[in-house]
Amino acid sequence: GLHLEQSDVQIESVRVSEIHQSRQIGSFQAVGVTVTGGANLISNSLSIEQVDGTGMLQNGGSADHRSLFVSQASNAGIWIQKPSGEGQAPRVLIDSSMIEDNQLAGILVRESSSLTIANTQLMRTEAVTTATLFDSELVGDGVQMAGPAGEVSWDKVTIADNERAGILLDTLDETVAEWSVSTVTVGAADPSDGTYGVIVQGERPNSFDTIDVDTELEDNDKELQENLGVLDVRGTPSAAGAGVQGFVGENGIVGENGFVGENGFVGENGFVGENGFVGEN
Repeated sequence: GLHLEQSDVQIESVRVSEIHQSRQIGSFQAVGVTVTGGANLISNSLSIEQVDGTGMLQNGGSADHRSLFVSQASNAGIWIQKPSGEGQAPRVLIDSSMIEDNQLAGILVRESSSLTIANTQLMRTEAVTTATLFDSELVGDGVQMAGPAGEVSWDKVTIADNERAGILLDTLDETVAEWSVSTVTVGAADPSDGTYGVIVQGERPNSFDTIDVDTELEDNDKELQENLGVLDVRGTPSAAGAGVQGFVGENGIVGENGFVGENGFVGENGFVGENGFVGEN
């Protein structure tokens, strides 16, 4: 896929597709497009399809997407999260876009500073069994948001035919910032038990009362007796590989600072041997 880290990038009319999971031990789950390390992305007509993992992973930074298409990702179409530690929460704009036929969630957000969605459809998210914060359950939400959200603006957004919830907001006991919601609809062609419209766990934004929810989904919402599970922050690959700064290890390959060994190649301080080349010293 495409990996952006500590960079400012503009792309137009790019297609990322058929991204498969690596068989290498310790490798991260496949990602179509990764935005991390403070990267800033502006895209127009970006298409992400058929990913054995997450379509787009945004770990901090900022992104402006227009005419974005994300489909057939097995671990959320778009995953947005605040980096661990002192990293800044991300700012994201999605306009005139289609997010459809993904598994787990169309858009999943774990803390953002700003989230704007306009003129966009989130359709047909398939529910799959996954580990949530406190349990394991079927998850298939159009939009799932957990934790602080900063400024949120949704305008002309259609959310339909998602197998668990159209919108799931869990504030995680945080104060809800002011939301601007206008012309948002949540529906389902064939509502059934266990399919919900708009579920809020915590403080409910006043503007949510303006969301147009299918009557049968609204009835299901009222009957829900327990909280739905939300997902935790996920790991993010670096440009160097799966470790914090390297591949599998903290700063190198497999070992802490080198290749297989602690400070060297296979051995503790050298090459194959403990302190030297092939032999012990």
